Amino acid sequence: MSEGSYYVYMFSVAGTVRYVGSGKGKRMQSHLREIKRRTKLRETGKAVSPHRWYDNLEAAILTGAEITYWKARDGLNGDEARRCEFAAIATFQAEQLWNSVLSHHPFVTHEEATERHRVATAIANRETVKDPKWKASHTSAMRAVVQDLEWKSNHKSAMQAIVQDPEWRAKQKAGIEARRARKKAEEAARTANLPGIS
Repeated sequence: MSEGSYYVYMFSVAGTVRYVGSGKGKRMQSHLREIKRRTKLRETGKAVSPHRWYDNLEAAILTGAEITYWKARDGLNGDEARRCEFAAIATFQAEQLWNSVLSHHPFVTHEEATERHRVATAIANRETVKDPKWKASHTSAMRAVVQDLEWKSNHKSAMQAIVQDPEWRAKQKAGIEARRARKKAEEAARTANLPGIS
């Protein structure tokens, strides 16, 4: 999307504003899709990472509270949207909002905010993969995938295309040569340190 496609939005729960965010496209509606995903995970006994906003929103939906959401500002670029988001957040008492901690930080650019979100997601993912239930379900899913004939065919074709690529072959060759040179240097160093060898 081009500049001017970002917006600032708000979520109200039972008539009280509980969340202020910014984004583009279907970012506003994505929160409700995330609630559905988390609910399904809980129903199947799978682990769900704690999240201030989603946990509170999910609880509100389960109790039948009225949920409304709308665009407060539209037609912004990424940085304008972030500035407006922080300005809007500042108009509410901190305890009223269910936003994450990041939303209360001083202004950062859209690129910086995206990077922070990427890092936070990576950390959360590392915790997820440690969970035994996730490991078991992931292993079962991967077994099902690799046994699928269509996947095997697509995977084989993709690998054949990769190994025939000149740039990939050059990188592989360079990597092999570097490992050989490193091994040779390590052996030379060990030999030089042996007693009686000068």
